[in-house]
Amino acid sequence: MEKTTNNEEFSKLNCSSYGLGAFLQQFLRMALTSLGFYFYEEVLELEPLLTMTGYIIFCLWNAFNDPLIGFFVNRPFRFTKKWGRFFPWIMIAGIPWLFCYILIYSPPFSDKLTLFIWLIFTTCLFDTFNSLFFVNFQALFPTKYQTNKIRRTASAIVTMLGTVGIAFGAIIPPLFVRKYETPALFIIQSIVVSIIGGIVFILGISGWREKQSTIDDYLETYEEKKEKSSYSKSFKSALKIRSFFAFLILYGFWQVVTYCIQTSVPYVVDQILQKGSIYQTLLQAAFLIGGLLSIPVWMKYSHKQNNNKKVMLLGSSFLAIMSITLTFFPNVILLFIQIAIWGIGLGGVWIMLKPIMADIIDQSVINTEIREEGVYYGIYQFFSRTGWLMQAIIFGVIHMLTGFAEDPSSPSAQLGIRLHFGLVPTLFLIVGIIIFWKYYTLTPEKVRENQEILKGLGI
Repeated sequence: MEKTTNNEEFSKLNCSSYGLGAFLQQFLRMALTSLGFYFYEEVLELEPLLTMTGYIIFCLWNAFNDPLIGFFVNRPFRFTKKWGRFFPWIMIAGIPWLFCYILIYSPPFSDKLTLFIWLIFTTCLFDTFNSLFFVNFQALFPTKYQTNKIRRTASAIVTMLGTVGIAFGAIIPPLFVRKYETPALFIIQSIVVSIIGGIVFILGISGWREKQSTIDDYLETYEEKKEKSSYSKSFKSALKIRSFFAFLILYGFWQVVTYCIQTSVPYVVDQILQKGSIYQTLLQAAFLIGGLLSIPVWMKYSHKQNNNKKVMLLGSSFLAIMSITLTFFPNVILLFIQIAIWGIGLGGVWIMLKPIMADIIDQSVINTEIREEGVYYGIYQFFSRTGWLMQAIIFGVIHMLTGFAEDPSSPSAQLGIRLHFGLVPTLFLIVGIIIFWKYYTLTPEKVRENQEILKGLGI
């Protein structure tokens, strides 16, 4: 069977429509990251231990449901031939996902036990639909874009839209939360966020559709290669790819840094800088400007180097250095400069995530001669959630050790905020960089060889 390819038909407009999925994911993720933990711990005055425990349960569910969903959707259904492998699930998940964001900020009761249960219930429900949407959105990328150059170009477009989504998620919610202590304002921002998300969802539909030729290729290959499989077998098979495991460690620990730093911003603004929420918006905008401006540069550099591993190592190492400096910011002006430069490193990592995962998917297809993108992106999301889990643990432990609940403005509490704003999460990232450098083996030569093999296999 001759492989069907649509690379010649690459459209930046269609890619932009596809990339709105990244916008939507990052928009909601950033909105929840920047306000969620703070809302329950500070505004609703849920004890740090209960807030941490609630987030740990949420993150554990968050982590384990991703590979389960990936495995579940990784086979043909009755609607697959007509609607595709990924598109139907994206459509099913979108609107309920947006509605759940409103529920998180709308607890019907105020007693502590009920708040704790509501935190767990709404965040887990939110993540279930998030996973169903994002696992399928991510899994679509390797089949939609099939050569290195196109993958990097598409990744740059998608990353820029995702960065704009982060900007919206960081900037818009605080505009409606002028007073941190007013719960009703958090409900208003959740409604505004969901309305914007609904508009973006509608605009992204055309980019998430799959070509009929791609669907037919998959169904034919599946019928030729299908065998009885299990979740544990697919999971173990994926983790046997050493490069995949090395990348997952780096990715998970990179998420620890991004979640910790982004979640720290309202604490830094409120307790250390003692400024209004507008400063949260400005700080979030600073790192996003740095990230956005750096993406075209990173894209050009990645095309020139043609070495995804090298670019990832450079971007993540630069990010680690700048993350450490955030702990020691002397004043608000220098903090703006530091966090903008920090965004440059973030851009370097962002732009490489999809090309590296696509290279890993190619390797997996060669190993098994069947496409299991859903499984791999489910595992990818599993490790993504470790960042959220570790953020909750780091914040909870540091806040308890430094007496944050008793006096958030004390010197020890402020030291704790500075530590989870940079130094502590960066230690994880450094470990991830070392593991990725040592064990990731998909060199440019190996990537080219794999793509030639895939052409011959017709997969």
